[in-house]
Amino acid sequence: NGKILEEFNGFKRPMHISLFKGKVYIPEYLIDSIKVIGNGKVLPFNLGIKPNAPAGIDVSNSLIAVAYFYNHRIIVRNKDSTYTIGRKGHKNGELFYPTDVKIVKDKIVVADAYNNRVQVFNREGKFISAIGEKDSIKVATGIDANENKIFVTDSGDRKSVV
Repeated sequence: NGKILEEFNGFKRPMHISLFKGKVYIPEYLIDSIKVIGNGKVLPFNLGIKPNAPAGIDVSNSLIAVAYFYNHRIIVRNKDSTYTIGRKGHKNGELFYPTDVKIVKDKIVVADAYNNRVQVFNREGKFISAIGEKDSIKVATGIDANENKIFVTDSGDRKSVV
């Protein structure tokens, strides 16, 4: 009915969030942390690697991925380890200020903001494909995806593309 059920305050520039099994995962861009809201409580979440300006997070059954904005990488945590994929650059598999991330089955989809594209990696970090750089995306800032489509918000051109 449009009524706010609960409200949580005090976050420092919360960015692209993820909802998984009743918990909300929130990256806090300004203070380099991840918070989790569950059972009415806000708790810190330790990835094993401290993110520098986390801009987006996604959580699936056995995988967590975080866009690690200033280090031009994606932090990936699975059941056994935490590692990064990508590195700073403009070639395929390299990132330039990633802003959001989405896990789709065994793939990690990344909004590669200032490379004007979206990149797709396997869960080990191997580059699979890129879209958008030749399709007029200026600044890929937000994404959502399923097995058939990738949705992108482009803050540079104030549009959304599929």
